[in-house]
Amino acid sequence: MKQFFFLIFLLAAGSSYSQMVLKLTKSVGYKIVFDMSTGQPYFLSLDTSALNLYIYNLNNFSEDYSIPFAEFPAGTPKYIIPSINGTSANDMVFDVYVNSYTNSVCIYDLSTHQIVKQWLASSTRGYTSEVIIANNRILLYIQAMSGQYLGSYSDGEIYDVGASSPNGVMDKSQSVNSYSLGQNYPNPFNPGTTIDYTVSKPGISKLNIYDITGKLINSIQQSNVHPGTYHYHWNGLSSSGGKLASGTYIYELEMDNYKQAKKMILLK
Repeated sequence: MKQFFFLIFLLAAGSSYSQMVLKLTKSVGYKIVFDMSTGQPYFLSLDTSALNLYIYNLNNFSEDYSIPFAEFPAGTPKYIIPSINGTSANDMVFDVYVNSYTNSVCIYDLSTHQIVKQWLASSTRGYTSEVIIANNRILLYIQAMSGQYLGSYSDGEIYDVGASSPNGVMDKSQSVNSYSLGQNYPNPFNPGTTIDYTVSKPGISKLNIYDITGKLINSIQQSNVHPGTYHYHWNGLSSSGGKLASGTYIYELEMDNYKQAKKMILLK
């Protein structure tokens, strides 16, 4: 209980220093997707006048990719993964709308603007996709659905599509003079979110996730941490891999004698 009140104190103390800084404005904001190999978030914006989909890097707010509407899969962008055919750019996974009951799934090359692999739906069979991280590898899960109204699970396929750094990607470009914990983004989030934090000296850092009652949900410990800024992508799961309910959660950075906590919202 003492720890819970200490977290509330940290949140209250930090609230007086919070501020909002506008970084990017686009006429049609579409959604945010994540590079699953680094945890890097990207903002997708539709430009109806130029007939392009633009993909912005949210670390420096620069445009990294653009996709002409004529070559844009008619579906929902979900994840960015390493290229599966060896090009220098990444690929993007889409769930492609077919009808009220089903989707196809495709992998789209961001450099050649070509679909490099797809799972085509029919009137009796559809597909969904999910990406998970296991042992620092990115696994693409393709689930087939069949039967009337596609209500029955059918074949499942799991593909290893490349390496990931789920315990944090360090940015050495910034000089570090103190510890700090950034606000997670996106927020609210579903299912995952990215947490940035900065450390000023080598050691062991720990990110703790609590529910609003102060119960520990997950704890991520990293060894051999060097001074720098880290970007940790949390998949929104408990330490046992369980899915969490919508609500307010508290994340806390702990290193040496330093502790700082902030709130985040899981909204399904």
